Amino acid sequence: MHAISKLVEVVGPSRGDAPLELGRAQRVFLSSVAFLASMGLAAIWGIAAGSRAGHIGLESALKVPLLLLASIVAALPLGFLVYRLTSSRGRPSNLVLGHAAATFTGALVLALSAPIVALYQYSSVWAGPVVALVSAGVAIAVSFAIFLRVLVKLHTNGAWTSFVAPVALLLLLQGAALFQLASISTPILPQRTPIERGVDGLHEMHELHEQESAQ
Repeated sequence: MHAISKLVEVVGPSRGDAPLELGRAQRVFLSSVAFLASMGLAAIWGIAAGSRAGHIGLESALKVPLLLLASIVAALPLGFLVYRLTSSRGRPSNLVLGHAAATFTGALVLALSAPIVALYQYSSVWAGPVVALVSAGVAIAVSFAIFLRVLVKLHTNGAWTSFVAPVALLLLLQGAALFQLASISTPILPQRTPIERGVDGLHEMHELHEQESAQ
């Protein structure tokens, strides 16, 4: 419980101009707690997203956390490199904690939106996947903001603009990895969406839009 309350303090608004003082061991521990909590919260959203078909909901409770974990592993190494090149006093544990806190907050948004996602999945074939994807988009936007906030809090005289590049690149890489991982896994949503088909699905959407524009 103390770890969760400390994590909430990390993602919350700054209190004064002093940086958040955390030892390396504390940063690593809080990062581990945040990532583990994120897996559980993502599982709740997975159940809601696949709730229209019972077996898909149960499978998604495992698939969504695993896809999230795999995308994190795929994106972090290059994120480390860009962070080190763009931040002179950046420590790897700061980036890990910022990313973990952002992932935790985004997963919390997903879990809190799960009842609405489940409601629309049960009541509308068309709106169900739309609401699920919108909730995921909101979670990504919140994660971006929290990522910047935490990095600023962990640095002395840190301007948020100096962290935009590594944060944006890391989340972009993670999103790209997540889309492709979802495209090679079994469906998360009962209705297969173009986004779940990865890059090929987005390319098909673009071609369809061009054909409609040409007509």
